[in-house]
Amino acid sequence: MNCKATSIPPAKVSWLKDGNPVEEDNDHVIASNGSLVITNLVTKDSGVYQCNRDHDGGWSDFAEATLTVMGKVKLRGIHNNQVNANLHKPQKIRCDFEGHKPITVTWKKEVGCLLIKIE
Repeated sequence: MNCKATSIPPAKVSWLKDGNPVEEDNDHVIASNGSLVITNLVTKDSGVYQCNRDHDGGWSDFAEATLTVMGKVKLRGIHNNQVNANLHKPQKIRCDFEGHKPITVTWKKEVGCLLIKIE
């Protein structure tokens, strides 16, 4: 994420994520030009980032951006691997997923399939 500061002398740049200072590590680096470089993005990197520029003379400004990292859908489990049902009677099979919506789930059997879309 870029945070240009073109003042002379250059402004001191700092970054916040969700109101807390960004801690630099191997995957979160504040470059010499003030940009925040995030490598190996994970879903917990999602949030509101704020670039603060403190200029000589006691004035400052900031800019905000929201980052949303879309993670893979995770299957948390099917509650019953084998279900016995009565012919021509409805049966519920529970299956939990975790991820960003919308998620499309496809149930398959030997012949045909059922498509369920979760909004």
